[in-house]
Amino acid sequence: MYENPVYYEPILAGEARAIAKMLMELQAEKEAILAVEAAAIAKALSKLPTEEAELGKAESKE
Repeated sequence: MYENPVYYEPILAGEARAIAKMLMELQAEKEAILAVEAAAIAKALSKLPTEEAELGKAESKE
């Protein structure tokens, strides 16, 4: 029975499809996480110049 590829080929193909689907889902999750992290970093960096300008204004008033 196990020597016949007709028997186990569909099983292996099904497992390969399941693994491929899982890997695609993991890749999508990874890309979503990286996009959120990139947006958070961009937001933090965009605030830096304004924070420095506000600090400079506060120091000049003193």
